[in-house]
Amino acid sequence: MSVAERTREFGILKAIGAETKDILLLTLGEASCMGFFGEILGILVGTRAVYVMNAWLANTRIVLFLITPRLLIIAMLFALLIGALSGLYPAYRASKMSPMEALKHA
Repeated sequence: MSVAERTREFGILKAIGAETKDILLLTLGEASCMGFFGEILGILVGTRAVYVMNAWLANTRIVLFLITPRLLIIAMLFALLIGALSGLYPAYRASKMSPMEALKHA
């Protein structure tokens, strides 16, 4: 869910005593988890696509794509970074909202 859809929920959390860092960590954690699941799906689909392309090009004796452990690690770190960065501003905005303003939000 996006932060805009959960504004009321964040207002309730702040009203019952959640601190700014709690909401920030909650939202950033969710964004990082979504980045992680996207990373796993991307690696699986990408690996399959590389296998198919290399099999298709095998009769020309060309190995066009090569998946190395280093490439997988870089892809994983990049996906986690993008997930965390994409959730940074919405998380900050949600954590700074006052409880009354968030509860009034429809």
